[in-house]
Amino acid sequence: MRAVTLNYAEIMRLVKAFFFVTAAFTVLITFGQLALVSREVSVALIFQSASVGLVLTTVLMGLLADRPWTFTRLARWLGRPSIHGVWWGTLCTDWVDANGRALPAIPIVFVIRQSYLFVSIQSFSENQPARSTFEFLGMDEKTKDMHLAYVYELRRTAYNENKLTSGYGHLILQDQGRVLAGEYWTNSPTQGRLRLEFVTQVCDGINSYDSAVRAIAEARDSLSLAS
Repeated sequence: MRAVTLNYAEIMRLVKAFFFVTAAFTVLITFGQLALVSREVSVALIFQSASVGLVLTTVLMGLLADRPWTFTRLARWLGRPSIHGVWWGTLCTDWVDANGRALPAIPIVFVIRQSYLFVSIQSFSENQPARSTFEFLGMDEKTKDMHLAYVYELRRTAYNENKLTSGYGHLILQDQGRVLAGEYWTNSPTQGRLRLEFVTQVCDGINSYDSAVRAIAEARDSLSLAS
């Protein structure tokens, strides 16, 4: 079962958007009826137009609810940033081996699949795939920072381990939506820092570290050719 990731303010914005879109449909349908059918304005006509407008808005919202949230202008209008896509960066952990040596920064990929209502996260390092089990994306009303918080589980296979670990991550969207940075904790217990940069919105078929690296290389090649 997926958890809806909207907070109260975003739900209220969605309700307002629903009202305004329905009102716009109602006006358009009413004027269309007047122009095409030569009808006179009446309560019955307005009620009929509003009913059709309500149905159209419901269908539109239903279509958008589970589609990838990649609509930049709509995202700005509704105050719901788009983080859908592939993010590439590094993980720095406080874990040390038996000799007290710390690990260097670990390359990591986040594949975030987002619709307006839902968010899911998969992460891939060379040895540790993980997936989120609970997610929250919302704005801090005081600072206006956009926070991505999530609970996750991963299977540790490095250093001959084969153990399921759970943890919690808390990232903040930065640099005009191009960077996610923050901290994570696990029940190992270990903790550390993450910094990710947005690469591409195309994330279909990515389900491993290798496939993510290939997708990133293709996206960067396409960007180089375009420029």
